[in-house]
Amino acid sequence: MIMRCYQLDIIDEDQKVRLYKGRSARKWVKGEPYDDKVPFEQSRLLNRAVPVQPDRTMASC
Repeated sequence: MIMRCYQLDIIDEDQKVRLYKGRSARKWVKGEPYDDKVPFEQSRLLNRAVPVQPDRTMASC
């Protein structure tokens, strides 16, 4: 997200560096807060929107 904001000129080089350093100092490089406490959601809509046929592969689509 930091790099995308930089690419869109929302933040400048100094802000980008400061945000990356802050992210690293908080040890968010390998994960974000509550990543280990909040379970991942299971996709429900995708399973209904894209029916999968066992005899077909994605290569043949």
